Amino acid sequence: MVLQMKYSTQFFIAGILVLLVIGQSYAASGQSIPIAGHVVINEVELNPVGDYTKLPVQWVELYNPTSSPVNIGGWTIGATTGLQQAYTVSLGTSIQPQQFIVYHYVPLWLPQAGAIVQLKSSSGTIIDQTPPLTDTQGDGNTWQRMYDGYNTGSQSDWVFKTGTPGFSNGSPPTTSTTSQLAISFSTDKQNYIFGYIVNINGQVSQIVPNIAVTSIPTTVNLVVS
Repeated sequence: MVLQMKYSTQFFIAGILVLLVIGQSYAASGQSIPIAGHVVINEVELNPVGDYTKLPVQWVELYNPTSSPVNIGGWTIGATTGLQQAYTVSLGTSIQPQQFIVYHYVPLWLPQAGAIVQLKSSSGTIIDQTPPLTDTQGDGNTWQRMYDGYNTGSQSDWVFKTGTPGFSNGSPPTTSTTSQLAISFSTDKQNYIFGYIVNINGQVSQIVPNIAVTSIPTTVNLVVS
């Protein structure tokens, strides 16, 4: 960049290097949040509003956190205690990536106390299971994973709150990270008088995309006075 001084008085540019720091905030997805790599039991309603002893109003929600469809035909859903009645998913059923499927079964399908609900493959392999769950409230709250597919293998993965059958339990929070953009420039001389040509060289630590058009870098305007 070349600038020509317009005034007759002598100019002194103090400081060969000027550093401008701009803070930028951006959202970073929580990659450290452990999400299961298989179909999971995402939410369970053990004690729904209504007479679950006479009506099939209990339900279990499955969720596919993977990027591929999964054939769950012939898989079973049931508890390891109580009447131990298992629902069998219809043959040919596939659950799509990020899809929720809610299943109801017979009255008294699942126990209200200490229920460990299991999802098994057609060969009997345990795909997923809940920790022991108890619901004596009958108030519309359900046991659900803190986030869809959240899986550390701990009881703390699960929370008891308002049910969301067929919909998301919530996504992991994003974190805000601040980066520093440094702009530096220098001149070939410290003193200039009228008629001198000023040579200014500079550089930036990173290219910042334009907010409106991301394919165009942000313009840096330098004002000499």
